[in-house]
Amino acid sequence: MSPVPTTRAAPPPPAISSLAPPDNCLLGPRASSAPPTRPSKAGCWMLAKMLKRATEYMPGLARLNAIRAWTGFRAASPDGMPLVGQHPQRKGLWLAVGHEGLGVTTAPGTADLLVAQMFNETPPLPAHPYLPQRFLGESAHA
Repeated sequence: MSPVPTTRAAPPPPAISSLAPPDNCLLGPRASSAPPTRPSKAGCWMLAKMLKRATEYMPGLARLNAIRAWTGFRAASPDGMPLVGQHPQRKGLWLAVGHEGLGVTTAPGTADLLVAQMFNETPPLPAHPYLPQRFLGESAHA
């Protein structure tokens, strides 16, 4: 998850509305490798920069009070590449994980790659760089 400052207004203008609880607005996201926590002093500069930029798009935000900010994990593999393919030790368990913040953007390509593997077809791109075996070991079902 990302730092998400929450602001309170009564009620927020439609330009600020989101899927937040009533009278709240969520701003973000920003990828982070930090565990869910309040932003560190080192990360506060990024929060300030994000809020400044948000007020350029939605000037009404400058009149609101931030009541909470937090950061969290984005699912990512150690090499930054997603895991797409069958789990090497759990036959029938297919993985499409670790896209970090690009899951929605890369979903069509991931789906094409996964379907090709599931139906033993030629994949649209090389599958090897994405196979879960690179972290989870070789297949127990050879």
